[in-house]
Amino acid sequence: RETLEIKFKGKSIADVLDMTVEEAADLFKAVPAVRDKLETLKRVGLSYIHVGQQATTLSGGEAQ
Repeated sequence: RETLEIKFKGKSIADVLDMTVEEAADLFKAVPAVRDKLETLKRVGLSYIHVGQQATTLSGGEAQ
């Protein structure tokens, strides 16, 4: 099976990687292992970044 054929709540991995942390936290609210990591990013003010955003593209403050 192709990776993009696998869906979670109708979303492919490509869809999830294109979501903001805020959107993904809502999608994964019933999956504590994922939700908790996303909630940590939200608490430190990074809810606007995209899940698939490369760490090397973060500013110094964001990476801190």
